[in-house]
Amino acid sequence: MPERPLEELERLAKPPIAEVACGIGFDAVSDLDPVLVGAYWAQGPVRERFPRRAVHPAIEESLPGRPGIVVTDGPPPQRAWLISADSTFVVQLQSDRFFLNWRWMGGEYPCFKGREGGNLGVLERTLQEFASVSAYVQEVVGRPLTPRRVDVLKVDMLNEGTHWHDAADVAVMLPVMASLFMTGPFRQPEFTVILTEKVAGCTVRLSAQRLGREPTRHIRIETQVARALMDGESVRDGLIAAERLADDVFAGLIPRDQRDQRFKEGS
Repeated sequence: MPERPLEELERLAKPPIAEVACGIGFDAVSDLDPVLVGAYWAQGPVRERFPRRAVHPAIEESLPGRPGIVVTDGPPPQRAWLISADSTFVVQLQSDRFFLNWRWMGGEYPCFKGREGGNLGVLERTLQEFASVSAYVQEVVGRPLTPRRVDVLKVDMLNEGTHWHDAADVAVMLPVMASLFMTGPFRQPEFTVILTEKVAGCTVRLSAQRLGREPTRHIRIETQVARALMDGESVRDGLIAAERLADDVFAGLIPRDQRDQRFKEGS
C-alpha cells in the first residue's frame, strides 16, 4: 500500500456495504461499568433511541508477544450494547472504548458523513452519541471522556449472482485475486486472505474471504483502520481520515470500471 495522496471514493449508487463502525478509544474510566451504562440507558431519550440492550465481554489488548492471552484481576471487564429497535444501530461501550455500528438490515446505507434523506450519516451519529455519553460521564463521574484514538471498520459483501457470476468474473472484479482462480487446478477455491500494514501513521487490516455454499456464496471484504489522534486533532477529523484510507483500500481492490459496472442502479 504505497503512501500517496488519497482521493475520495466516488459515490456508489448501490454500495455493497454490510456494516460500518466508528470507534473512539479514550483514557480508561474505571467507574464506566455496565451498572453505570445501565443507569445511562435508563434515561428516557437514550432508551427511546436504543430500546434493547445486551452485555458482552470487553474488547481487550493482548500482551505483546502473546496474542490472544489477556491477564485479568477479578471479574472480567464487560462491554454494554445498546441496540436500536430495528437492530440497525448499536452503541458499544466499555471503560475505555466507544463504538457505533451501522448494520445493513434491508434498508439504505445512510452515508458516512453529513445528512442524506433526512438521516444522519454514521459519522454524525457517532459524534452525537459519543457526546451524549461523555456529558453523562462528566455529570456522574466528574470528568469527561478524553479521546486518544479512532477506528473505522467497513464490511462489504459481494454476492454471487448480484456482483459476480463465476471464478473468471471474480478475477476481473478483483484483479489482485486473479492468481487464486486462474492458475493450476483452482477454479472455485475457498480462500481467506489477511493483510496488515502501517500506512500514513495508521494500522490497516484487510481481510477477504470467500464464504458459503451454493446458492448463497459471497465474498466478504473487511477493512479496519486504526489511528492515534494527533495533538489538536478532533475526533471528527480523525475518523474522516481513517474512513478515507478504508475507502482507498476498497478502491485499490476493485478498479473504477468494475465499480461503475457492478455497483450502479439496476446491477
